[in-house]
This record gives sequence, structure tokens and C-alpha cells, in this order.
Amino acid sequence: PAAAARKLQGIQTALSSGEMQLYEQELQWGDRIQYEEVRIVPYRQDAVLCIVRNISDRKHLEIDRQQAEAALRTSETQYR
Repeated sequence: PAAAARKLQGIQTALSSGEMQLYEQELQWGDRIQYEEVRIVPYRQDAVLCIVRNISDRKHLEIDRQQAEAALRTSETQYR
């Protein structure tokens, strides 16, 4: 319901402003989390094009990179 409400708000904003709306969302599917990029593009005065792209792999790589950098900083601090 929260994702649907956010998408509806994006559609309304795109229609009223005439500008593309872009955001990321996190969805829980059972025991797994899926990250999505949502683009809502005004198409006509009363229509939009909604593009939802699964970016879970990219997000997981970003999280892994951040964890590795934090571990490296901790290790360097301990070494000093």
C-alpha cells in the first residue's frame, strides 16, 4: 500500500507539473528485499508512462562496497 500511494503521488505530481518524477523504493517480498527505480514521465495532459526497474543487484553492490570501506577504515585505525 505504501508503494502504491507513493506511485500515485508521483503520477499526480508528474501530471500537474509536467516534469518527470524519479525515485527509488524498497519492497519486501517474503524474506527478500527488492530495490526498484521508478520513473514517471508525463506523456499527455492526462497520461503518464511509468517505468519500474529492478536495481537490486546494483544496490547490493553499493551496500557491499560501503561495508568493505567501513571494514577497511576500522582495520587501518586498529593497525595505527
